[in-house]
Amino acid sequence: TFVERFSRYAVSMVIKDKSAYTVSKSISKFCEKYKGCVDSVTCDRGSEFIALQTRQMLDQHGVKYYYAHAYSPYERGSNENFNKLLREYYPKKTDFAHISQSELDKTVMSINTRPMRTHRYRSRLQAFRRHCQYRQVAFDQRFLNPS
Repeated sequence: TFVERFSRYAVSMVIKDKSAYTVSKSISKFCEKYKGCVDSVTCDRGSEFIALQTRQMLDQHGVKYYYAHAYSPYERGSNENFNKLLREYYPKKTDFAHISQSELDKTVMSINTRPMRTHRYRSRLQAFRRHCQYRQVAFDQRFLNPS
């Protein structure tokens, strides 16, 4: 799950395993798709994020990366909050191997289109569009389908 800090717009991807190769490949796909919108990534200290392959890929895309301290989920608060919202649809111990990317995309979009008090009752999607305009990145339909 990727959560943009300003708008809190989120993108989630189904991956087959937590290997460094698979994770770095999906992060690379994300960085290419949202080029100009991704400045930095904050992740936990999982082996898939600490791996040299992942760090080299982020360097290649010009993305700064930061690691949260061990046992400090509050350092990735937006991400943790979004994962809590996902749990409304997928309870703990849900096997994501049986969830398709298109089903996950629909769920994430339903969360991204909810009005938020933080954004004066605009949705995350509306806030993300404004953020893209501010950064002079053309917002197009590819942002709506993460897969």
